[in-house]
Amino acid sequence: MIDPNLEAAIRSSWSFETSDTDRGWDASNPAAGHCDVSSLIVRDRCGGDLKMAKVFRNGEMSEHHYWNVLSDGTEVDVTKEQFDGTEEFVDTVTLDAEFFATAGPIKPSLLKRWDDFRLRVDQHLNEANG
Repeated sequence: MIDPNLEAAIRSSWSFETSDTDRGWDASNPAAGHCDVSSLIVRDRCGGDLKMAKVFRNGEMSEHHYWNVLSDGTEVDVTKEQFDGTEEFVDTVTLDAEFFATAGPIKPSLLKRWDDFRLRVDQHLNEANG
């Protein structure tokens, strides 16, 4: 489990600007397009690894999904509500510290969204703390 204040700050920070707009985003499904930046923030704050799976909708791959595995083995998926339960998750892999050390540079578009999202989360946490 992660700190409830962190989870609330993550959820409050979701927006069109911080989403992966290749998938689309709207206020009725605010978690959509945020699994990458949300899981990176959880990793930054709580440690652990990321899991990544291919998501299939109606038999066709539509995207990748990311979530966290904390050091105690607890799986945390703060964006799971973006799915309606009809999806199939396959080819799950673990993205651990070795992966991040050897993967090379992060795509500039993801890096910018991650930086923007981090600033929003920090702002929400600062407001919550006083």
